[in-house]
Amino acid sequence: KLSRLYQRLVEDSQLASVVSTELGDTRDRYLFFVGLDLKKETDLNRTETILFEELERLTTSPPTAQELRRAKNQCQMQVLCDSETALDQALQLGCMEALHSYEYWHDYARRIEEVSRDQVTSVADRYCSRSRSIVGTLVDGNGQIGNL
Repeated sequence: KLSRLYQRLVEDSQLASVVSTELGDTRDRYLFFVGLDLKKETDLNRTETILFEELERLTTSPPTAQELRRAKNQCQMQVLCDSETALDQALQLGCMEALHSYEYWHDYARRIEEVSRDQVTSVADRYCSRSRSIVGTLVDGNGQIGNL
């Protein structure tokens, strides 16, 4: 709820009720998802414009040390939650072995800690532009907007 996207799209503009992001673990990282649960009668063009403004802002205004720390903490917490039970650990190790190698899991937390503000800016500059994005909108059976 403290993220830039949440603040801008939920708190300030009140266009969405939920903002979520996800980076799928694949052999070749290529998909980063931003999901929004939009409020009724939301202006899609305005919402999309704000979304891309915030993504572009990462290229000119890197995350603060506090924002980066919070993001790293959330990633580390997700790693711990994904490893709660023996079954969870087995699934994670199996996934890592299929995608990389089981050793990948052992260095995962360390690699999260090594991410720098400059790396975030560089990745945002290279990959998070409107021209490199696919935007989809889900609507219900009545044609009402649900998600972006």
